[in-house]
Amino acid sequence: MNQPNLSVEISEKIAIAKIDNPPGNSLSDEILKLLDKTFEKLNKDPLANVIILTGGERCFSTGADIRETGNCKTAKEAIEMSVLGQKVLLNIENSRKPVIAVVNGFCLGCGLSRPY
Repeated sequence: MNQPNLSVEISEKIAIAKIDNPPGNSLSDEILKLLDKTFEKLNKDPLANVIILTGGERCFSTGADIRETGNCKTAKEAIEMSVLGQKVLLNIENSRKPVIAVVNGFCLGCGLSRPY
């Protein structure tokens, strides 16, 4: 289940999903989609009873990828990016399994967010 910017390890019924998108673990479109797929799979995986979401040792997440946000050329593109972020956060919040966020270091913007 490992991807270049998101690794997952399962041991003793505990799944650890680690965001690895240096330097600040920003939540790019790619990372959001990976998180969404990862949580979908982990919710169905009988080997995982609990999901831990974490980032690096110095930074959990700096939030939305500002470079991608700045590249939005229309309001529609910006809305689609926002909707994706909210969808992923709702899926994490509504996980059928307990989710623990292990926040090390910086956690900024939508990195420390909950959907509304």
